[in-house]
Amino acid sequence: MNKKQKLVLHLLVWYFNLFYDNTVNLNFHSWTNPLTYSMTIVGIVVFYVNYFLVFPRTMKKGRYVLWLAAALLSMVFGAGVRYLIEEVIYPHTIGVNNYYGDYTALFYIKDNLHYIAPWVVISVLVSALEEWMQNRQERNELAVQSKTAELSFLKSQINPHFLFNSLNNIYSLAYKKSDEAPEAILKLSGIMRYMLEQSQAHQVPLQKELEYMHDYIALQQLRFKNGSAFTMEVHGDVNGQQIAPLLLISFVENIFKHGDVTDTGMPARVQLLVNGNDLVFKGENTIKLQQKDHVSGIGQQNVKRRLDLLYAGKYDLKIAEKENRYYSTLKLVLA
Repeated sequence: MNKKQKLVLHLLVWYFNLFYDNTVNLNFHSWTNPLTYSMTIVGIVVFYVNYFLVFPRTMKKGRYVLWLAAALLSMVFGAGVRYLIEEVIYPHTIGVNNYYGDYTALFYIKDNLHYIAPWVVISVLVSALEEWMQNRQERNELAVQSKTAELSFLKSQINPHFLFNSLNNIYSLAYKKSDEAPEAILKLSGIMRYMLEQSQAHQVPLQKELEYMHDYIALQQLRFKNGSAFTMEVHGDVNGQQIAPLLLISFVENIFKHGDVTDTGMPARVQLLVNGNDLVFKGENTIKLQQKDHVSGIGQQNVKRRLDLLYAGKYDLKIAEKENRYYSTLKLVLA
């Protein structure tokens, strides 16, 4: 709970005391009555003695018996402050006092409890409310820090995972003494630059993310002498839209790693449809026979967790296998 929130809460408490009690309940108080001010001072003293001293040192630490004793002492102290003002200072300054005739100290204290005790209770309620709000704020901050740390960890997994696969591809080209190896290295350099510069951002332009995906696909297609049976289609206006970086690439990477992208009769496909703030991403591919039990690797687990953290309640992910084809559909609310 920040200082501004505490100030507002305390102002509301004293507004109730000063303006409601002293304006609405005119049968008991009046702005022209000096006793109104003395009672207000007593309320302030009792409230803040409990707020700053009694509650933090007793009830907050679970020492309830000690709190009860300290609260009773604070009420006696409050009665003493009222006596000092109304029965000592007022008679000698403005000729006014509250009690007349003979009375004992015990009677005076008991007679004041009905006014002083509520301020002890109000002080406890305000302190407990602030404590609850502070704990809730700290829990929220810890949750945000934990979420940020987990997202950083997940992103750190993406880079070496992607790099490992790409280096394997380039190694394959170099082993075959392919003239396309230098181009592959150049594309990988550009992709890694994007990953270093953009992946730390919370969101990036969707257009940039798609350009990165195109470069990745081009890099992967260099592995195949006659090209790969892979198509990518984008429909809708992607300008101005933002998305979490490196989110969609896991689906594409999964296709190249576990799918058969050489069958021109059953090509792998990726489709992206943007309609306002709604994004639909579809991917499908034939499953390699030797990969049937391994289509959901670390990349898919990673993207599922990132979706949970970044787009909770704003996405729908469906994964299915049918007739040796693997289908993934992601529906995402971008804004």
